[in-house]
Amino acid sequence: MQATALACLFSNAGSLCHPWVPIFVLSKTHFAIGVAFRFYGLRWVYSEICEYQKGSPFLLVPDDVKTLCRFSRFVFKSAAYHRKFSASNQEGLLVDMKGSILFEGLPRFIGDRVLRGSTEKDRGNVIKFYIDKASAEKAVGNKRQIETALGIGDPTEESPGEAVIFEGCGGGLCAVQDKYIGGAAVKISIEHLKNLTEVVSTLYSKNLLHGDLRLPNIIFRDDLTVSLIDFEWAGSYAKAVFP
Repeated sequence: MQATALACLFSNAGSLCHPWVPIFVLSKTHFAIGVAFRFYGLRWVYSEICEYQKGSPFLLVPDDVKTLCRFSRFVFKSAAYHRKFSASNQEGLLVDMKGSILFEGLPRFIGDRVLRGSTEKDRGNVIKFYIDKASAEKAVGNKRQIETALGIGDPTEESPGEAVIFEGCGGGLCAVQDKYIGGAAVKISIEHLKNLTEVVSTLYSKNLLHGDLRLPNIIFRDDLTVSLIDFEWAGSYAKAVFP
């Protein structure tokens, strides 16, 4: 499963406001959602939002597909919001269906169900969408547990970067706003790998694991340290459940 709309639907959703239509593709093993929009009145362009491929036919609808459906519906409704209010002073806002402001400028896709702010104020924030409130709360709780084990932040206090959950995204979908981790290194060094080993060893010594430790979820930073992201499957050995 991957998000491939790096051209970004929202980048052209301001005053120009191109006409658009949702595109939905479903076969026995393939599922995709995207948007076709008229590019400056010259031709229609397709921008894929998300894609899900499975090696065998679907028997039941996976939660991943349900989440993508709800996320895509939110994207379509957001695009419709900008189309309706493109001439107003609110054209740069990204809001949920309850009117809560998620970003004060139009965001960009940076991953599967993940948006990052594009303005100077919002650039330090990311939002990831979850299928329901329980999943969002679990991810936030897992993140806090892992960071506490690694000695990041004060577990007795809410830090300024504490994740915020927005519940008004439609169909039970919830958005979690958190801080964007930047400072990615150009090259991975032996010091990065040593630090990663130390981080994983510390978690194991406390009977914890990340649950989805792969390159997209590891940030190798300029200061030769590493940071972990995406804690949906994190937890203790006895309780963690993997996809």
